[in-house]
Amino acid sequence: MENFDFHRWKPLIGLSVGLVVAVLFLTIGFWKTVLLVLLSSVGYAIGFYMRKHDLSLAVVFETIVSVLKRR
Repeated sequence: MENFDFHRWKPLIGLSVGLVVAVLFLTIGFWKTVLLVLLSSVGYAIGFYMRKHDLSLAVVFETIVSVLKRR
């Protein structure tokens, strides 16, 4: 990734994200789009945390199940 010039691609990435969000607004509506973005962000955050702490999916599910069983 050393040779990849990310700064050249920022406008194209922004355009692509804006286009996808606009199409989602028009096809499924505002609130469904907001929910989709929110759930995607939560999924990204969980994946980022898993990669940062070198966790497997099984460990994450076991942790969630153990927390839910405590209640």
